[in-house]
Amino acid sequence: MEGEFYGWDNATIQVAEAGPGIGPPIHTHPVEEIFVLVEGKIAFTVDGEVLDMTGPAVVRVPPNTPHNVTTLGSGRNKLVTFFSANRPGASPVDAPDEFNHVKHRSTVERDAMIANFKKILADFDADGDGRLSRDEAPLLLKAQFDRYDTDHDGFITLDDAQGWD
Repeated sequence: MEGEFYGWDNATIQVAEAGPGIGPPIHTHPVEEIFVLVEGKIAFTVDGEVLDMTGPAVVRVPPNTPHNVTTLGSGRNKLVTFFSANRPGASPVDAPDEFNHVKHRSTVERDAMIANFKKILADFDADGDGRLSRDEAPLLLKAQFDRYDTDHDGFITLDDAQGWD
């Protein structure tokens, strides 16, 4: 829930649930971030230090600090993230991810994500060209269009989705 779409002054909240091996690449945000692990088991990497966390737990990430999270174990995690900005943005960091081997083994979540994107594509591709333009994208995809348009050609396609973490 990006704040600007809800009339908030300086807040964004993300609620996520993910299965084993799922997590973003190492990245930074220009603002502070607070993670609340409601339940589950994760590896949280902050500025090169790996924290093994079991919910409930909380971690603070200062602005511009490289970090990521990876779901561990066989179950799902429930994570709530708070950003101190309406548009927290994210920038990739060229750093090794100690959990890439775990992420690449997991296919169930990725398969579900691709199936979900195919449904979104079928529902919102107004001109039937097999891709979403910024104008066609639903609100949540539109809010982070540049992140999802991984080849930066102005469209979100199935090829883009195949590369998402």
